[in-house]
Amino acid sequence: MELQSSLKTAVDSLTNRIQDLHGLVREEREQRRNDIEHLATSLVGKVNECVTALDEERSVRVTEQTVSIKRFGEDLITLQQRIEAEKLNRDSELGALRSEIHDVLGNRSANDEHFKAATLEELAALKSSLALEREERVAEDDEIVQAINDYTRALQEGLKLVNT
Repeated sequence: MELQSSLKTAVDSLTNRIQDLHGLVREEREQRRNDIEHLATSLVGKVNECVTALDEERSVRVTEQTVSIKRFGEDLITLQQRIEAEKLNRDSELGALRSEIHDVLGNRSANDEHFKAATLEELAALKSSLALEREERVAEDDEIVQAINDYTRALQEGLKLVNT
């Protein structure tokens, strides 16, 4: 009996310890679950803050790029106007020079062939310099167009990156 009583006491003690362990495990699980929920809530908040910051940064960048493109367009228009004005000025000067040369050549007599040859050489030099200048302008225009195309391509790629 005594042995049975001591065995019963030991079993009861073991049962109590197991129940205590089950209680502790349950409490630990509940604590872990609460910690995970708290961390998940905190993580979602931080992700939302990051998304908001990215959206704001994207909006600011798009606004800055829009202003830059507008300024670039205005500069391009101004440059085109200057080029056209310079072209008209050069054409009028060339026309005036041609008419002046024509008047000089028309007023000279047949004995002034030497002067006529010199004048024709100067005219040829002017034509060649005008042709060179036109080639330079065309090259500059091509460079400007290429720069605009490169800038536009870069902006488009940037916008694609921003959109993705």
